[in-house]
Amino acid sequence: MRELVLGSKMKDIDENTINNNFIPSMVLMERAAISVAEDMEKYVEKDRKILIMVGAGNNGGDGIAIGRILHCKGYSVDIFLCSDSLSKDCKNQLKIARSFSLKECSTPDYNKYDFIVDSIFGVGLNRDVKGFYEKCIKDINNSNKTVIAIDIPSGINGDTGEIMNVAVKANITYSFAYKKTGLVLLHGKEYTGELILKDIGIYKPSSTNGERILELEERDMTIPVIAKTVNKGRKGKLLVVGGCETMCGALYFASKSALRTGLGMVKVHSHKDNKTSIFSLLPEAMFSYEDSEENYKELIKWSDYIIIGVGLGNSNVDKMKALLRLGENLPVIIDGDGLNILSRNQDLYKYVGRKSILTPHKLEMSRLINKSIDEINKNPIKIAVEFAKEKNCICVLKDSTSIITDGKKVYINSSGSEALAVAGSGDCLTGIIAGCLSLYKEDDLVDAVAKAVYLHGLVGESNKRGSIGAISSDFIDNIPEIIKKFYKGHNYVK
Repeated sequence: MRELVLGSKMKDIDENTINNNFIPSMVLMERAAISVAEDMEKYVEKDRKILIMVGAGNNGGDGIAIGRILHCKGYSVDIFLCSDSLSKDCKNQLKIARSFSLKECSTPDYNKYDFIVDSIFGVGLNRDVKGFYEKCIKDINNSNKTVIAIDIPSGINGDTGEIMNVAVKANITYSFAYKKTGLVLLHGKEYTGELILKDIGIYKPSSTNGERILELEERDMTIPVIAKTVNKGRKGKLLVVGGCETMCGALYFASKSALRTGLGMVKVHSHKDNKTSIFSLLPEAMFSYEDSEENYKELIKWSDYIIIGVGLGNSNVDKMKALLRLGENLPVIIDGDGLNILSRNQDLYKYVGRKSILTPHKLEMSRLINKSIDEINKNPIKIAVEFAKEKNCICVLKDSTSIITDGKKVYINSSGSEALAVAGSGDCLTGIIAGCLSLYKEDDLVDAVAKAVYLHGLVGESNKRGSIGAISSDFIDNIPEIIKKFYKGHNYVK
């Protein structure tokens, strides 16, 4: 499990290392530069020309030091100062570089260079990029050269991944100490290119305030051994409520994904017109359609887990209210139309509690909290955490990089691929969440939910059809193949 930090918090972490751990900032700068220069030697040939774009702050100092080290190793390197006003350490690095006769250019001809190193802005950028800096970034992007960003592509917000008017689109980004949230959220994920993280001796103090932001890795996914005497009931029983008379596809995706993830039994409660379709698509499922208090009680009594909302239709408010009320002590996953119903019927939140898992994408979240998507993008982690705290639930804020939180723990999921951007993918995730609740049997539900989101991403990555033309049906049958890598009962896990 990897810890991520907000870009805006890195200055405090740096200062703690400098002031309390007594490692001078110039030493950290040298470590960063050496680690990058040594790596660049592996793929940059000596006859290639390198341009270092230098900003005013310590990020610019990192760039100068990288240029000087490569210059001393025989590379053809020029530096271009994008500002006359440099920080103290950046000035010191320039003084050292000049003592080694590192070349400076006043007006770069980008056609001369093969590689451009972006060290204009670091992770602390919190304002729009304008003026000469804007021109420099546009020139980098228009150069069609291989771009290497230092710490973060200049112009990307280190907290949110937003583009601050303009941003460098890097092929490779070297970041230091911790992965910053801005590198994986929103546009940051796209603009970062290949991310290479370097340990240069900066460590976050354990007493740092605020939520810990965690990113799951494959080693965190080990699934406990399933007893050889298990039966289908003990594997978990899921009730899936949804599918109005014109929609049954979402029911199918969620139900089959849950079974493929390891649940033993699925019962679908839907409009009676969907019975034939569900049985033909998924004969392993059971079916219920009677809408009565007594039937709802029987359904809840039978269930270990509930999904509400997939294709439900926005008019089934009474059904959702009754099932939430009766099932408030069970883990309930609310998705799709269930979220839309919640957004229009705030009184239903009294049945949403610590075992409720809400899975909105950003448009659904904007309806739930009455904020625009732009407002959510300004601080998605804070939005998700505050929502989970206020509603006393687990929130999965879905995007290309999803945020999972119960208001205390925060997970960021970076697994996945663009192949998942198709209809039905969210329904598959909902089913995988239900399956993972049973697989992991976590006392802390948010951990199991985070693992489900990570697993969903891995399933997308494993898609053999590529990014274009894949459909959600393709993903579902891949789930067991991914799961068995993590199951301790198999030889796949040593």
